[in-house]
Amino acid sequence: VCETIALQMGVRGLLNIQLALYMEKIYVLEVNPRSSRSVPFVSKANGVSLAHAGTLLALGQNLESLCLLGNACKTEQVAVKFPVFPFAKFLDSVPRQGPEMRSIGEVMSVADSFPAALAKSFLAAGFLLKRAGRILILTDRKLKDSVAELCRVLQSELGLRPTLVVAAVGGDVLASDEGCFDVYQAGEGPKALAGECGLGQVDPSESAACTLVLCDRQSTELKPLICKLHSMSVSQKTPFILSEQLFEAWGRALFAVEPDAIVSPLKR
Repeated sequence: VCETIALQMGVRGLLNIQLALYMEKIYVLEVNPRSSRSVPFVSKANGVSLAHAGTLLALGQNLESLCLLGNACKTEQVAVKFPVFPFAKFLDSVPRQGPEMRSIGEVMSVADSFPAALAKSFLAAGFLLKRAGRILILTDRKLKDSVAELCRVLQSELGLRPTLVVAAVGGDVLASDEGCFDVYQAGEGPKALAGECGLGQVDPSESAACTLVLCDRQSTELKPLICKLHSMSVSQKTPFILSEQLFEAWGRALFAVEPDAIVSPLKR
C-alpha cells in the first residue's frame, strides 16, 4: 500500500503515511511528504542521517549512490517509539481516541530486547509498571488462548489477580476460564473501582490497585464503563490497553523490567 501511494504521488525523498486497521480493512488517514518526527527516531536507531539522505534524493541522486545500508550501524539493540498523550493534563475531559492526531510527543527507548525497550517506553511516558494488584479486563468475547495463558503466568509468577468484567448479557462466554479469573458482570453488586460503575464484589479500596486495564473496544454494552475506567487509569498512571497484541507485549515488558525501575533522559 505504502509503495503504491509513494509511486503514484511521485515523491522523491521522505514520506510519512499513517494507516489504520479496522475490521480487517486498511484505511489511509493521511500522507505527508515529510517525516519530521519519524526521521530523528530512525536516524538515532540505525546511525544514518536520513534528513541528509532525503535532501540528496530530492536534488536528484539515487538510493544506490547513497549506500545507506552500508553506512547503517550494526547493532542488536531494539528501539521503540512510544506516544505520549495529553489526557493526564485534562482529567475532566473524555480520554477518547480518534483518527486525528492527539499525541503531544513521543519517547524513544533503546534496549537489548523488545520487551525491555517497551518497558522503558511505558516508564518514560509516565506509566507505572506495577507487579501487584489486578489485571482488569473488560470484554464481551472469549479471550485469545495466548492472552488467557499470559494471565495465568502473571498470576502464578507475580501474584497478579486477573479479573474479568463481562456485559450483563452473554456473561457465560468465558466460563471455561473461571478457574484462573475472577469474573463479574457489569452493573452487578455494589459500586466500585470507578465510583459509579458496579463490578460485583470488587473492593472499592482496590481502585488504585489495578496494574493494567484491558478493554474490548468493540463492546457496546461495556462502553460507558470503559470510558469511566479510562479516566480512572489516566489519573492513576495505569496502562489502559485496547488490543490483545499490546497486552501480550506489556506482559513481556513486565518481566523485563526490574522492580522499582526508573528511566532518565539522555539530555535534560
